[in-house]
Amino acid sequence: MKIPNSESKWFIPMHMGLMTLTLIGVIFVQKAFASDPNGENVCMAKNIYFEAGNQPLAGKIAVAQVVMNRVANRDYPDNICGVIYQSKWKTNWQGNPVPV
Repeated sequence: MKIPNSESKWFIPMHMGLMTLTLIGVIFVQKAFASDPNGENVCMAKNIYFEAGNQPLAGKIAVAQVVMNRVANRDYPDNICGVIYQSKWKTNWQGNPVPV
């Protein structure tokens, strides 16, 4: 079977099919581990979109894998949203904490 390239009429349908399968996989995996399935899925979806929205499928999968590896590591927060929104904070000139 010849793999479609970007000039093929099957490239976009194949790519969308792979994305759908990936999202289904992420959703089912997240339901197994998430305390709030909808919130965790939304956090992961937004993170993938903003970190790798213009990347090929492999880039999107890599972003999700990094997040899941950090969730499994005890040095990071134990939920997806915690890992994604984790940041360093410092005090600005007004005395308010702001993310760096």
